[in-house]
Amino acid sequence: MKAVTNYPFDYNEVCESLNYALSHDPHYAPALCLKAKIYLYEKTSLSTAKTYFELALQADPQHIDTYQFYGELLLQIEDYENLEKHIDKSFKVMGINKAAM
Repeated sequence: MKAVTNYPFDYNEVCESLNYALSHDPHYAPALCLKAKIYLYEKTSLSTAKTYFELALQADPQHIDTYQFYGELLLQIEDYENLEKHIDKSFKVMGINKAAM
């Protein structure tokens, strides 16, 4: 996906690519995760970021990147109860980097 390659270097290109990808497949986990990261880091809308991370996990429970960044969000908003559940669930995903969690 072109948006992943351009993030965070060309914000306009990233947004255009994300909108294109999600218009063709609104359940594409990598695009949903990237959109969540943009809301987390660029737009600082934590509630919107949380929504997109949750959509990404629903769309593909095996998408490894989503677990790491969603965990960062939960830590940032100090939602420790859900963070603990999230980490436990992430450890069951093949290929997850447990040290990064």
